[in-house]
Amino acid sequence: MEAKEMKEMYVLYADIMGFKERVMRTEHQDLEKELEELKEKLDSWLSPFLENVETFKVSMFSDSVLIVDENTKEGFNRISKAGIGLMHVALKASFALKGVISKGLFSYKEEKQLFFGRALVDAYLLQEQVHYYGIVAHHSIEKDIKKYANGWGENGNRKGINPYILSLIPLKNGNTTHYHLAYNLISEIRETGKDVEKTHKKIISWLEKIRGTVSGAPRIYVDKTLQVLKEDLSMLKKYKEKNNGEIKFPLFNE
Repeated sequence: MEAKEMKEMYVLYADIMGFKERVMRTEHQDLEKELEELKEKLDSWLSPFLENVETFKVSMFSDSVLIVDENTKEGFNRISKAGIGLMHVALKASFALKGVISKGLFSYKEEKQLFFGRALVDAYLLQEQVHYYGIVAHHSIEKDIKKYANGWGENGNRKGINPYILSLIPLKNGNTTHYHLAYNLISEIRETGKDVEKTHKKIISWLEKIRGTVSGAPRIYVDKTLQVLKEDLSMLKKYKEKNNGEIKFPLFNE
């Protein structure tokens, strides 16, 4: 493989939780329709960010979702929005999932169905440790979070703001500090940090609906997710109060 075919890219890998059980209890045609609708709704949610964009790619196979984009500030914005949009459309459809965004060398050959690279391995391995429904940042994108999370100025406005927060999140072996996407801190019209109460309440209702369909270990995921979302919302409110309503992402405990 020639070096020019390998590019440093952003990779979002997500796993649909409880997929095997869903396959066993759902008619094949019905599940196929549900997955097609999930992809269509994700495309619709992301459509404002994807006009004339050719670098953004989405693949779904079995219980996995793979999204990739170029290593630019615009690519960072799109892959971050993809993580938020994926959580919204999935939870609304009662698909519980968790994922990781990473960056590194990666080959995405759609025509040959060939996807590989260290970035995917990094995302997959960290995703295996995540113990709540959400999107966590691999350390390979931490510098970019600090650089790009608060967006950039354009025509007197800020574009590309994404709600990254540095705080404790639950992993399978215990809590640890990680950047993650606070996907409840965005309005219905995709504005980060605005009108978040409405979004937060909707997501809580989706999680409560999922809770009503599971017992045992899956409920632990729901409980831990509710805790993370509650803490993220609380951190936003405290930050706004302390800074006279101004917000600058990423947020972290000071």
